[in-house]
Amino acid sequence: MATVNVNTNLQLNLIDYQEADLYTISIHFQVFRSHGYKLSCDVFNKFKDCNTGAFKEDIVADVRGMLTFYESTQLRIREESILDEAFSFTEAQLIKSSEKTLERNHAQQVKRALEKPVH
Repeated sequence: MATVNVNTNLQLNLIDYQEADLYTISIHFQVFRSHGYKLSCDVFNKFKDCNTGAFKEDIVADVRGMLTFYESTQLRIREESILDEAFSFTEAQLIKSSEKTLERNHAQQVKRALEKPVH
């Protein structure tokens, strides 16, 4: 897990997240946001395709990451368009995957998260 450096403005370095996966970044985002630290939503840009601007399809296979990413979108504030996009993307992908491809346990977790997000 990457260590996070907090500067005097309570902003976190995006460099700390270059090698982290979707789950790790999403969990850190939730923890820091819920404790008043301003972790920029730009940490999620690495999961977008540079050419199309859409979220990469390969993250869909990471159910745990997608669930925590979906929960992270619940902490968005105005003018965080990447989190607005992420909300729509993760919700649609989680609904699709829970209906077709997920094991029963994962499908139940997804259903619960969609019905009543933690945040």
